[in-house]
Amino acid sequence: MDSVNSKIPQSLGVESNLNENMRALKTNVNKDQREEVVRREFGRLWGVVFIIVFILLIGIAAVRFTISNTTRASVSGNLSLDNSYVFASPLSTCSDGISRVRITVFILDEGGFGMSGQSVDLAVTDSVGKAYFDISSTTANKYKIEAKVGNRVLPQNVSVGFSKENCL
Repeated sequence: MDSVNSKIPQSLGVESNLNENMRALKTNVNKDQREEVVRREFGRLWGVVFIIVFILLIGIAAVRFTISNTTRASVSGNLSLDNSYVFASPLSTCSDGISRVRITVFILDEGGFGMSGQSVDLAVTDSVGKAYFDISSTTANKYKIEAKVGNRVLPQNVSVGFSKENCL
């Protein structure tokens, strides 16, 4: 034990406390002194555990607060066509009039936050600035889908295809 203790830097002040506590436990010191040493060390341990748990809880609360404040849609920002986007899934399907392609449009403000309540052709954006449409076709063809907000067309568009070859 002394060889291990000699490797601990004395500048930390750990060696003397460790040696004192170990001697108190190993020697024939009375029971009250040994219990006092155990209580003191146990108290230090619980203090450290309490501090770690407290820091973790504060960290979790901070992350939850940040997430909840960054996922809300903007109602006061200025519409940005360049930040907004449209996509489709799947890009091609069967032209049977039943199979569908989902067109999703995100309307965002200048800060990149979704804008709720924006009219996109036949739908209104939800709380995160999203509007979606399901389309189908009985005619095999490729279609270019553009999204319009008010009288303004988003610069991004998406092409979807319907064909008889995609039918099972």
